[in-house]
Amino acid sequence: MKIFFTFLLMACMSLSSFAGGEKSTTQSIQGIVTDKQGNPLVGAKVTIDNSDISVYTDFDGHFMIDKVSKTEHTLSLSHISFENSTTKIDSQASSEILYIELSSK
Repeated sequence: MKIFFTFLLMACMSLSSFAGGEKSTTQSIQGIVTDKQGNPLVGAKVTIDNSDISVYTDFDGHFMIDKVSKTEHTLSLSHISFENSTTKIDSQASSEILYIELSSK
């Protein structure tokens, strides 16, 4: 019986190492878009360049883009009566929240 439980424990440990060994190839990009005074910008468009992925900020200026490849990206931001802006995202910054400030036209 002791041999059976030892075998079972080793089998479970080897299975868990296979499950945890795979690294994710995608990330989430999230941030907050504000004006120069720190007020959130509702409805700012955030686009990943060279893709068809776009989202809009919510009432608090927050945005999130899920399942983006872990490579360097350039975000383009636009909002009515504000200057368009671009910012580069490093693939290692997936867990960071971006704070992006737009300037008035």
